[in-house]
Amino acid sequence: VFYVPDHVKFNHQPHLKAGLDCENCHGEVRKMDRLAGREFKMGFCITCHRQMGAQMDCWLACHN
Repeated sequence: VFYVPDHVKFNHQPHLKAGLDCENCHGEVRKMDRLAGREFKMGFCITCHRQMGAQMDCWLACHN
C-alpha cells in the first residue's frame, strides 16, 4: 500500500507490541474503506520515536 525504500526494513509487530494503534500512523482507518495514501519519510518516524521514547539506533531499528 505504501512505498518504503529498499534500504528500510519496516515491521508492524514492534509498533503493535508498543501499544500503537493503526490510527497513530494511518489516520481514522475505521472510517475508511481502504487506507489513504500517505508518504512516510524518515522525519515522520524520527519525530514519533522521539515523542514515544522509542529506539533511535537507525541500524538496529530500521536500516539493517
